[in-house]
Amino acid sequence: MRIAVIGLGNIGRRHAHNLLLLGKEVMGFDPLIQRIYGDIPLATSEEYLWNWKPTHVIVCTPPSEHAGMTYRALQSGADVFVEKPLAIYADEARELVTIAKRLGRQLTIGYQLRAHASLANLPKDWDHLYIWDHQDMSSWPQATYPRNIMEEFSHELDLALWLAGAPITLTKWDIGQHHANIDFSAGARMIYVQISNNSLIYRRGITAQMADGYQYRWQFSQVENDQAYINELLAFMDGNQYATGEDGLRVCELIEALR
Repeated sequence: MRIAVIGLGNIGRRHAHNLLLLGKEVMGFDPLIQRIYGDIPLATSEEYLWNWKPTHVIVCTPPSEHAGMTYRALQSGADVFVEKPLAIYADEARELVTIAKRLGRQLTIGYQLRAHASLANLPKDWDHLYIWDHQDMSSWPQATYPRNIMEEFSHELDLALWLAGAPITLTKWDIGQHHANIDFSAGARMIYVQISNNSLIYRRGITAQMADGYQYRWQFSQVENDQAYINELLAFMDGNQYATGEDGLRVCELIEALR
């Protein structure tokens, strides 16, 4: 097994280091910035990388580069893991899903919140589900709204689609420079995604409310998140998936509907 990590920003380096700790053969490549990354072996060019013939490719480039790099990785014959979102546009995501199926390749999306073991404790018989994320967005450039708020918080959209356990319908949304409130119906049940700016504290979680008023709260844990990154890599290498290409496509379609 040879694993290429393309894009060596924060998440790419995290994946590469985790793979090295797991004893895997790794080669990194950053198409935008060439630099030395300590213990990560580097390809000097994209041609060199493909000639190395990786069996698995992890795409961690900026989102605008996801579709093109994923296409080339699939064409090389590798199974591919793409950090979220799968692509900028739903048409690109749809084409990648089709190509992966035609080539018989695995296409996995990096929605690592699904790999948090404690989420299994979330009650399944909730009546209302609140998915919330509060973090400092004050430095985000206004010119990229509302697109980047949807791409940055696609984890929350994926959780809504995943936890619904059934098709969901977009009923109402309000997206501004530093907030997003998005409501969905899932049959008779409701899901509320709430994203807001908070420069003092980072908080992310889920509140499940039962029909009798009882509330169960799941709180994001950084320690568990570190393990989730490893869990999703282990699943990918074993041919299993927490989030499939089809899951990534559904998020892209939802982002497009919200633009």
